[in-house]
Amino acid sequence: MPLTWDQTGSVRASSSNLQLQAASSSGHIPVSTPELFDPSQSFEPADFDAEGVRTIAVAPAYELRPRFTGRVSALAELHELTSQAFDNRELGFAVLIGDPGMGKTRMISELAARIRTEHPTTRLFHGIADENAHAYGPVARALTARFDIVAGEEPAVSRDKLSAELAEVVDSERLPEVAHLIAHLLRVPFEDSPIVTPIAGSPQRLEARLFMALKRFLAAESERYPLLIVIENLEQCGQDTINFVQYIAAGLRDHRVAVIGTATAALHDKHPAFGDGDNAPVRFEIGALSANEAEDLLRELCKQLQKVPTVLTEHVRNMPGSPRAIYELVRLLLETGTIVREPSGWRIDDDALAAITLPATYEELVTARLAVMDPSDRRILEMAATVGDTSWLDAMLALERHGQGTSDPDGPTLAQIAGSGDQSRQAVVNAVGALVDHGWLVEVPQSSVAGERELRFANSNLWWIVYQAIDDATRRGYHAVVARWLELLPEGMSPSVQEEVARHLVLAGDDREAATRYRRC
Repeated sequence: MPLTWDQTGSVRASSSNLQLQAASSSGHIPVSTPELFDPSQSFEPADFDAEGVRTIAVAPAYELRPRFTGRVSALAELHELTSQAFDNRELGFAVLIGDPGMGKTRMISELAARIRTEHPTTRLFHGIADENAHAYGPVARALTARFDIVAGEEPAVSRDKLSAELAEVVDSERLPEVAHLIAHLLRVPFEDSPIVTPIAGSPQRLEARLFMALKRFLAAESERYPLLIVIENLEQCGQDTINFVQYIAAGLRDHRVAVIGTATAALHDKHPAFGDGDNAPVRFEIGALSANEAEDLLRELCKQLQKVPTVLTEHVRNMPGSPRAIYELVRLLLETGTIVREPSGWRIDDDALAAITLPATYEELVTARLAVMDPSDRRILEMAATVGDTSWLDAMLALERHGQGTSDPDGPTLAQIAGSGDQSRQAVVNAVGALVDHGWLVEVPQSSVAGERELRFANSNLWWIVYQAIDDATRRGYHAVVARWLELLPEGMSPSVQEEVARHLVLAGDDREAATRYRRC
């Protein structure tokens, strides 16, 4: 499968995890999707089940893909660690520690690009954690990508893909055990499995067998090509994933494997024993960019300008040194017309530059971008934020249709939501395409809800800023509609989704209906 990379940095954590958990709705529906994306790809909406709907591709508004800037020493050391692991068959183990938005993911992508010039066959095993992922979430997401498993396909199809791929790697004697245990992890289990069923009631035995199966698979993979294992956001991982990372680091010492994790400083508080023992990872502290590095990044992002104005270079030199914030600054300059895009390149509108107040922090920059957004695009963005940091196109459509008018103060009935015409679909599709192009939303390649087009905010702090900016009354109304939409899903009456419905009803101010759903959980 092709490797795709996030060019904008690691996921930004909210300033309040409790608030994030209260409002986000990304994780209670089972998720096993690899959260990798290529920002150069256009948003191409699926046809879904609507007749006569045109699938369109929205051309990118602008691309911000600079060459790697700064972090020279850290990247060189990380590159050497990985090269030695591949050349000497001695596992490399490292963790990148830094605040959200400091470019940890960008460093991983640059490492992979450089290491593949020396080892072109390097295979990436890449999982990203979030606060709501199920057990072994990052591992399952990486395996989902490795075996090309698509959400919503028949379990038998997924098992066939898995078995066929494993047969090329694992010896025939071990194949059934490895296949059955990985299928169980990916929630496409073999019926009445003679491997899993006898130990399903013993979590410790099941974990031990699963870890052994995964180690055998990864060891066999590394015999075919060097293996780069990346687990991002370790501080958001459960103990199960932490145990897996440490088990692999200890068990693959003599293989062409490098294990790289990313985390914030909260990793030590959440998992204080991580890295203890004989297999401690090399720790790389990823701090703020220096003033010179910040200026270099700005110049890279603005390389289509003949000259970057001094007022801009001086401004970024005094910013906090977050790569993500510098990206946001350039987006703001483009969206306010301060930077004008022309066929021959970019130019500065001097009058606009003189008039604009340049924000310094990431939060201020996002707020400024919201203030100049097209009202229709902002409305759709706020709808997505109400669904959660992960949302679905049809949920936004339900909200858009609700806003088109109804005599019922409680909103449309379930039948009205389900049977709405397609007149608003094109507008939502166009808005979502623009939001993807402008770096607000990211399309998730494989949806966690069968038949739905899934999107997520580029980072969780971005989602939280947008969510907080929504008018209270509007937000309550949106939550009520999202609750109804969730109950329309095929799994809408399941305990996990009913819990999610209840949470939205609480945020809608309907405590009585929420209590009814909580009793079903």
